[in-house]
Amino acid sequence: MILHKEHKHNFTMVDNDLLADPRLSAKSKGIICYLLSKPDGWNVVMRDLQNHFTDGEESLRSGLKELYAAGYARVETVMDDNGHFKGRKITISETPNLGKAQFGETTH
Repeated sequence: MILHKEHKHNFTMVDNDLLADPRLSAKSKGIICYLLSKPDGWNVVMRDLQNHFTDGEESLRSGLKELYAAGYARVETVMDDNGHFKGRKITISETPNLGKAQFGETTH
């Protein structure tokens, strides 16, 4: 799921603080800018990232890990009502307000 500030359509506005954040590599800044160009509610899918970037899966995962560590991303484990693994939900924010990566979070 993508969370945006209010923007007009057909272009993406990005907070300069994100682009100036020294904790982020150029790779992670590119990934988050691409993800922020998606509409609210869009699901982050590794296959889509692999189709959009020339980086391999391992490189993209390391870029996402930077975003988790800096608070721009959060990943939650999604379980069904019977407690079975259903998948992972990644939330991306334009500002680092999501906290550290919380890989143990679970939602139903």
